[in-house]
Amino acid sequence: MSDNFAVTKINEKQVSLQTEQLTKQMELFNEITLELETTKKKLVEVEKKHSALIDASKTQLQDIYHDFSVKEDTLNMQIRNLESRLKKSEASNLELSANLNESTVPLLQQITNLEMKNRELSHDLFNLSKELLDSGKVKEELKVLQVQIKSLQDELELKENSVSELALQISSYEKHVLEKEEKINELVNTIAKIQDEKEGLIKEKEKILEQHKLALESQQSQSSINSDKDEEVKTEKKNREQLRIEIQQERESSASVHSPTTPRNTLLLVGQLQTQLKQTKSRYQLLEVQFQQLQQELDQHKSIINETDIYKTRLSDIEKENEDLKKK
Repeated sequence: MSDNFAVTKINEKQVSLQTEQLTKQMELFNEITLELETTKKKLVEVEKKHSALIDASKTQLQDIYHDFSVKEDTLNMQIRNLESRLKKSEASNLELSANLNESTVPLLQQITNLEMKNRELSHDLFNLSKELLDSGKVKEELKVLQVQIKSLQDELELKENSVSELALQISSYEKHVLEKEEKINELVNTIAKIQDEKEGLIKEKEKILEQHKLALESQQSQSSINSDKDEEVKTEKKNREQLRIEIQQERESSASVHSPTTPRNTLLLVGQLQTQLKQTKSRYQLLEVQFQQLQQELDQHKSIINETDIYKTRLSDIEKENEDLKKK
């Protein structure tokens, strides 16, 4: 009987210990449950803040895209105006090819310098991207830069097309100048031929005058024998004097113009062609200045695009890192 009582006491103690342990476990479970609820509420708040940040970023990106669209339209209008001015130009020169070849050397040197500068900027931008990543702003900055790069690439393509059309216009103007120079040479040759022909006519008239002079002298020698021919001698003198006056007038008229024996309308035409040639060269110089300005703008846009290329490669990496952070 005493043994049963002892066993019962032992069992009661074990049950009491188990009950106490169970109570402690329940209290611990309740504490864990409370912490889980608190953590869940915090996660909900974090998700709401993250969603609000995403919405704000989308709004900012839409505003930025609108601004760049307006700038792109303005740039397109400027390019169209430039193309219109280039089409109205009527000038060119053979020196364009030599000038373009000479300008190639400094352009290559500029490209080399820009590549070195790009490498330096790439290193700086890489360090900057790390800092921006820590501050949580890198994704927004990269999206803005993507829009800028797209706009600059479109602008660069349009300007390159304008440069190509300008080169074609200049080539056609070179042909136009050559044609005018050929016409001037033809007119000069024609003037020389006319001068030679007129000189030949003057010499023929001088020969005729000399023949009349000899005939008159012969008639004068016979005047003492045949007095009835005095009237004919006087008439012959008048004809000879008239022929001499005509030859003198022709020589004076030939010396009164710029080129001997050159018709006035031909000289005027030559002067007009020379004036047009000077105007053509002047227009070419203006066109060359416009071409150089356009080339400088293209170089500037290429430099900006080269400086921002590093962000393209970094964008995908940073987006992956952001996705990993979201999952964590």
